[in-house]
Amino acid sequence: MIMNGEQVSPMENTSAPSSNIEWTLADFLSTYRYWAVFFSSLLLAIGGQGFSTVLPLISQMTGNSDTI
Repeated sequence: MIMNGEQVSPMENTSAPSSNIEWTLADFLSTYRYWAVFFSSLLLAIGGQGFSTVLPLISQMTGNSDTI
């Protein structure tokens, strides 16, 4: 194959753009999906802790002798 007046092998001129995208930690932490998962899991953990704290108090106030 001759390109620009020079002999070029067919395998030499196959420089296709690379489709491999490299993600860094900064790229990952800047996505809204990461922060959505982070804050939803944080709120679930805080809500679960609050529920497990308040539930025995409610049980005591209603006079139930079976506490958790």
